[in-house]
Amino acid sequence: MPHITTPFFVTLRSGERLRLNSGDDGRLPRFLAAVKTLVFTRQLPSNATTAVGATPTTATVSVIAHSNGGEGHSDSSSFTIFSHTFDVVIGVNSGNGKKRPREEEPKGERAGAASHSVSTTDTFSVRLRSPVWLTSGDLVNELEVKSMFGKGADDGGICAVTLCGTQQTILSKQQVSLLRSTTE
Repeated sequence: MPHITTPFFVTLRSGERLRLNSGDDGRLPRFLAAVKTLVFTRQLPSNATTAVGATPTTATVSVIAHSNGGEGHSDSSSFTIFSHTFDVVIGVNSGNGKKRPREEEPKGERAGAASHSVSTTDTFSVRLRSPVWLTSGDLVNELEVKSMFGKGADDGGICAVTLCGTQQTILSKQQVSLLRSTTE
């Protein structure tokens, strides 16, 4: 069957799911995708500040694959295929004057918890040595992005993962006919 190859950039925020196959109903097109690069992003809330003695917060952002056991199997499983941990020392400005807004931080000073510069968006990019292949006919039904907070509390930041790569979409007979009719 003919196919079209296109680049793709899919961003999923924490808690979002991307459905990869439609089961037996065939609503989604058949495809083969190669994920080559991942960009993990953590965007801090606008009221985030740095402070003396602030609690270190870690946010682990993971891409979870949900799969079924295949035909004749009722088993389903989930597994982590990508993960990254962000470490940031921050507080949230509560208006009590004890925390310094990050705009007032001394530039370039890094002395542990005493002073730490925080950007509003922290990113981490990974170029994979070999691509991770996803297909519409695979046992993996969907991908989900989850955030887990370790030391410290949830700081209200938004975590996301952008999957970058190329996709081959297999054209249906109707799509091929439509393309032929437009070129004639």
